[in-house]
Amino acid sequence: MKKGLNVYYGKKNILLFFILLLIVNTVQAQTTWKQKVTNAFSTINSFDLTKYVKGYQIKLNDSSKKNLVKVNAAPTEKKPKTKATNKIHIYLPKISKIYHYFKKDTTLQKISKVNLKQVKENKIDQLNVNILDLQDHIERLQIKKLALENKIKSLNKPDSVKIVLKEDIAYFNKKAQAYSIIPVGYNDIDEEVRNLVLLDKIPTNNNLTIRPYYTNTKLTYQQLLTTIDSSIQYEPTLYKKKSFVIEKLPIQLAQKYNSNRPYGWNDGAMSYSKGYQFQVSGGVFAAWKNFKLQLRPEYVQTASGQYETNGYWGQVNSAYKKFWLGNSSLRFDLGKLSFSASTQNLWWGPGIYNSLLMSNNAEGFFHYSFNTNRPIKNFLGTWQFQIIWAKLTYDSAQGFENTGLKRRIINDKSNRFLNSLALDYQPSFLKNISLGINRSVQSYYDIQPTDYLNKNFPVIGKFFGSTQGQYALDYPQDQLVSVYTKWMLPKSHAEIYYEYAYNDAKQNFRDLFLDMSHSTAYILGFKKLFVYTDKKFLDFGVEVLKLAQTPSYLHRNAGNFYEHSQLLEGYTNQNQIIGAGAGFGNNMQTVQIGLNEGWEKLGVIFHHIQQNPMALVSGVNDLGLRTTQWNDFSYGIQAKHRYKNLLFNANVEVVNSKNYLWQEHNNITNFYFYLNTILLW
Repeated sequence: MKKGLNVYYGKKNILLFFILLLIVNTVQAQTTWKQKVTNAFSTINSFDLTKYVKGYQIKLNDSSKKNLVKVNAAPTEKKPKTKATNKIHIYLPKISKIYHYFKKDTTLQKISKVNLKQVKENKIDQLNVNILDLQDHIERLQIKKLALENKIKSLNKPDSVKIVLKEDIAYFNKKAQAYSIIPVGYNDIDEEVRNLVLLDKIPTNNNLTIRPYYTNTKLTYQQLLTTIDSSIQYEPTLYKKKSFVIEKLPIQLAQKYNSNRPYGWNDGAMSYSKGYQFQVSGGVFAAWKNFKLQLRPEYVQTASGQYETNGYWGQVNSAYKKFWLGNSSLRFDLGKLSFSASTQNLWWGPGIYNSLLMSNNAEGFFHYSFNTNRPIKNFLGTWQFQIIWAKLTYDSAQGFENTGLKRRIINDKSNRFLNSLALDYQPSFLKNISLGINRSVQSYYDIQPTDYLNKNFPVIGKFFGSTQGQYALDYPQDQLVSVYTKWMLPKSHAEIYYEYAYNDAKQNFRDLFLDMSHSTAYILGFKKLFVYTDKKFLDFGVEVLKLAQTPSYLHRNAGNFYEHSQLLEGYTNQNQIIGAGAGFGNNMQTVQIGLNEGWEKLGVIFHHIQQNPMALVSGVNDLGLRTTQWNDFSYGIQAKHRYKNLLFNANVEVVNSKNYLWQEHNNITNFYFYLNTILLW
């Protein structure tokens, strides 16, 4: 050989290098080299000899043909057997193609043999400890298994059944009674209760469409917390003697901050303003026989930061400090029915982020209530209802949310009387489907009908023409009505819901059918839990809200939801909208996804808000609509965390406003922060 050969050899057969050398040096014995080449390469899959061997025909046996993928030898020619004609040309792989096989792995860190030995021993010790832990865990499980097997054996003995099941029998015979109330403002617990229903960890007969949620003697507040997170330990009892009980209520601190403009809703007595504000509440719950007192006063301090406004939207209002009864109530329970006087917030309808008729967007108002505290079941299905008689007020120093945060002068008008009804029905023949109707009628206290029914129960009065004609001029009223459905999918841990509402009474059936979209709003939503373990799941939700006018405004202007020409305050309490708080005349789309484990949560949320897109402010050429649209895009992070007896729920959002105040190229960014803290003291 004139020069050395660099030979490619594979990882699977290192002998290939020596075999190739042997082939080059034994060219005189053609039967010998042919057999060796064939045997050597027949064990290597997917190897193409035609790239390397040319000029000689190779005959293979059947077993070699199966392993050798491709051999294209040139046809044989009868030539004199000389050294020149019997030479075999072998083309070996280039060094560049096999270089990476010889290249040293630079990712391996240098370490001495002594240290490597120490690392190895430490790893072995660690693995041995893990094995011991697993063995201990297996032993504990074996003991637990044995105890359960013994319990099963004891249950098979007729004489010992009642003794073994003594506590279970007592719990079964215990009559459930309504107990403390979880305020609607406790959005943390509300969300968890909804998840527990979808996970089938608490009874699914409560659709959570009429809230606040009532705990009961079989599922108390502390038991509810333990169901949410088994590591939470809480004992609220302060005093207990026979039928008299006093319990402490958790302390709640809610904080809200806006850096550049007003933003945020469903926060009770907090104002729609810029800056930092907070609200703190706490109290006690007392029960004596059928009487229940929940005393939960609140203190709130709002903000009054300067921000950019124009003639259509925004006005800086003075901050206020307020101490009031908050979510307090005094009630008398008669089985599954309750009579109460209360200032607590209400939530009606299936929505999660918005409710068309009742929500905690405004502070709670004083009202009397007759309602179910648990679902009532009969042969027709499951029923829940609530009817209220309430007093609505306004604040002359604050702007109205339904007039672009502008203040209004209202002369010679008294407080308003509100009569509202919520009814939820789950048919026995339509499992996991609920149907509902909500209706509210408000009027001025000083201008009411004289007949008993229309004065005290207008909500069950006539539906058509109640705000039309001479009757409406003599006794001005404003009504809202909604119908909804909610479909539960227990096996899929999901729910679908839809609510459709009117903000104006129809004159008759003809009016209803000819212009059904006039003065309407709707909520459409979907929620699903993807369960990984008994405690860990992924929460995904979508909700769409429509409050803006429909195109029928072209021939019949209805104004936006929550306003009416006969009651200047509109559907508000203390100048804040009682229903959906996403903004007056706004449309909103929300997408949320979060990973939950016990109380812990980490997720993201997105809101797109169209600010009053159908307002009539321009000329005929533009059909009265604005030529510039104001859109908010909010990107947020949601997190929950527990530290000992402190439960945290945080929501941080960056709100990008495009064409802020409906001004072209006026784009601003607002930082929104909301933190709710619950102390289980």
